[in-house]
Amino acid sequence: MKTEIEIKYTVDFQAIPKNILRVAKKMEISQGYISVANPEERVRKSKTGEEIKYTYTTKCDVRTDGLVRQEKEKEIDEAGFQKLWPQTKGRRIAKTRYNIPYQYIDVQTKKSKNVMIELDQYHKNSHLAGLLVAEVEFDSTELVKRFIAPTWFRKNVTADKNFKNKNLAIMNKERAKILIDSSK
Repeated sequence: MKTEIEIKYTVDFQAIPKNILRVAKKMEISQGYISVANPEERVRKSKTGEEIKYTYTTKCDVRTDGLVRQEKEKEIDEAGFQKLWPQTKGRRIAKTRYNIPYQYIDVQTKKSKNVMIELDQYHKNSHLAGLLVAEVEFDSTELVKRFIAPTWFRKNVTADKNFKNKNLAIMNKERAKILIDSSK
C-alpha cells in the first residue's frame, strides 16, 4: 500500500488564469464506488487523448482529518471494469481532470517547490455540476504546512467529509446544490 498525503480546496473558476487550462493535461474520468465504507473500493475509467486506463483502487483513512490515507491501486482490463461497474450503480461521478504544474516558494526553506494540481470539474449533466475541487499531493505532512496555495484556491476542504469523492458519489441533488453553493 502507498501512503497518500493530499489536501483539497474548492476553486474560484473565474479567477483561474485562462492560459493554465489551455496548456493543462486533460483527462476524462468516470468512477464508481463498490463500497463507500472504510476502506473504500472504487473502479475508474480514465481517458487521456486516445489512451484509456481502467483501475481498481482501495483507500483507507489513516487520520480523521482526511489528510493521510493508505491507497492500493491496480490496473485492470476493460472486461474487469465492465464486470465491476454495475456494482457501483447509484455511487458514481464523472469529471474532467486538469493536471496543472504549479510552482510555489516553500515558506520555511524559501526555495522553489513544484507540485501537480489536479483540478476536477464535475460534469454539467450530473448532480455535481458547477463543483470545482483541486487536490495536491505531497511527500510529507510537513510539506503540506509549508504550501502556498494559488490565489484561485478558495476554501481548504480536506477535513470536510462531504467533499470526499465517495460521498459526492452518493449525495442527492438537493444536498449537492447546498454544498456547491456553499463552496462559492
